Amino acid sequence: MPTIPLIVMLLVMLSGFVIIFIGVRIWFQRKISYLHIYHRDKIKAEDIPVFAKKTGQAVILIGVGIFLSSLLFILTESIWSWCVFALCFLIGIGLLVRTAKKYNGHII
Repeated sequence: MPTIPLIVMLLVMLSGFVIIFIGVRIWFQRKISYLHIYHRDKIKAEDIPVFAKKTGQAVILIGVGIFLSSLLFILTESIWSWCVFALCFLIGIGLLVRTAKKYNGHII
């Protein structure tokens, strides 16, 4: 693999790792302050642990998709590796939307 695409893929992997880290902080440390205020303004105090868990898991899933797709692209150089990202991203966004609607009452 040429140097420039390899560097780009490594940066994409790093960004996936950062997103995973943020998801872990949301989930385990209940850092819902990372989310915009309108995503957390109507959440009851007793729902914060469950909301943080589900939101963190969804963010982690998106980060894993980014990380794995770039890793697979480095190893295989196949565009099909981005199917992993698409699948993880769509499932993660679906989980985020469902969680926001359930605990906050609205998506946006």
